[in-house]
Amino acid sequence: MEYDNFVDMIGQYIDGDLSQEEKKEFERAMNCNQDYKSIFLDIKKNDLALKKLPKVTADPSFMIKLNQRIDNYESSKSINIYSKYFSSILNVFTNNNGFKAAPILGTASILLVLTFSFFKVSQYSDINQVSDNKLDLNNSIAINDSDSLNSVEEEPVLLIGNGR
Repeated sequence: MEYDNFVDMIGQYIDGDLSQEEKKEFERAMNCNQDYKSIFLDIKKNDLALKKLPKVTADPSFMIKLNQRIDNYESSKSINIYSKYFSSILNVFTNNNGFKAAPILGTASILLVLTFSFFKVSQYSDINQVSDNKLDLNNSIAINDSDSLNSVEEEPVLLIGNGR
């Protein structure tokens, strides 16, 4: 009999679930091979010791308390993960020599904001200069349609702006 088959049949032999033929084959293999016999005796001794253990009855609220402790553990573990994550981000800004990169990054970000705001303000000042010009109709030019390729006579079109 092969070792795997013998090991599979040990539990069935102890429980008395083997047929007469299987039982005889199992006992023959055990008697022929001393290693099989010692394995069987060890397992049978452990099985008897387990059966002699007293039954343990738990408090009815045991499962509820256990689940609460598991939930508390898991939530504290997730908080630890977040704190480790944020502390690792903060450690990026500090090296072992005490040099802090945060002031440099802060200064660079302020310069970047000031640069963008300068260009934005200069765009608004150009718009204000255009809107500050008064509408002067005296310096406007009148263009007739006859000035174009279309030679149909119509009233002149007034273009607003400086004639310069």
